[in-house]
Amino acid sequence: MTKALKTIIKIFLTIIFLISNMISGTASGLEGKNIILLDDASLNLEQRVNRAEKSFSGKFKGNYFLTGYNFTTRGKNISFGTFISSSDSRTSKISHDGDSLQIYHYMDADENHDSGYKKRMVIFLHKMDGRKSKVVNAVVLKGGVKYRIDDIPLYLIGDPDSNESFTYVKKLFRLSSTEKIKKRLISVMAIHDHKGASKFLYETASGDHGVKLRKTAIFWLGASSADDGFSYLKKLSDKATEKKIIKSLIFAFHNLNSKEGNRELIKIAKGTSHPSARKDAIFWLGQRASKECISTLKNVIDNDKNTDIKNSAIFALSQLDDDRSIPILIDIVKNNKNPRIKKKAMFWLGQKDDKRVIDLFESILLK
Repeated sequence: MTKALKTIIKIFLTIIFLISNMISGTASGLEGKNIILLDDASLNLEQRVNRAEKSFSGKFKGNYFLTGYNFTTRGKNISFGTFISSSDSRTSKISHDGDSLQIYHYMDADENHDSGYKKRMVIFLHKMDGRKSKVVNAVVLKGGVKYRIDDIPLYLIGDPDSNESFTYVKKLFRLSSTEKIKKRLISVMAIHDHKGASKFLYETASGDHGVKLRKTAIFWLGASSADDGFSYLKKLSDKATEKKIIKSLIFAFHNLNSKEGNRELIKIAKGTSHPSARKDAIFWLGQRASKECISTLKNVIDNDKNTDIKNSAIFALSQLDDDRSIPILIDIVKNNKNPRIKKKAMFWLGQKDDKRVIDLFESILLK
């Protein structure tokens, strides 16, 4: 095969690859120098990474390079996973060894970055260690946003299927030595559309990792909206005793935005021995405002022995819309026997611009 023919074939394959990525809504947003296609169907994912290592060592100076590929996200909550956020300069930095990689991103006037792309591109930052590299950071790019990468070479290594990507990220997690990269890999794993993703998060959250890592796994169990997310969170909640873990579970149950999640919040509000965790549960119950949640908050005010907890419940109720909060707060002022609780209810009523509140204050002040 002549050199010219090889060049033509390579250009043709590159065009096909880029067109397919434009359809997926991810790689079409990548621009910059040194973006290199490395998509050999005869190689598996790790072999392509090895090929990128060899190519980098042969062509470039320095210690860092990038690899990237598309993967399918969970369909219910695909907005999660974007670790590059806009700023005034529209520049995001991925720190590594005191230096930084800059990824510039910008938007056109007609661009809709929340348009529901189901694919994302994950980009791994590799550091050469002798002849081999190790992944030292990872980001997930949001579909519909344009990115420019100039600092170091990026190898687009094709689009692996869900199983291959899941296995690769799981192996990277196991081999990673720092909590920072493990947290990033958890977030990459969490938005994979793979049956093992939730199990991986549960095993991480219930394992012998540090608290920060377990909290990250719990967050993503609540944020990824997986069908089995609640069952795993409930397993964790049923045996949780650490305050920080319980507080993370509270937020995860809130993120589920479901009746099952609300019931677990109610259970924690009634049962946990950690006052600050109870306050958190009460606060998020107030944001939900279902009849069951309101009943729990009123029960806390009537029966809890801790005044601080009662005050948290009053605050939660005060955040409801006026048609629901005002009658409840007025009832507390009229009928609750605790002067401090009555005073707190009156304080929150004082923030309301409503005739019912004026009538109450008039009846109290002028009787």
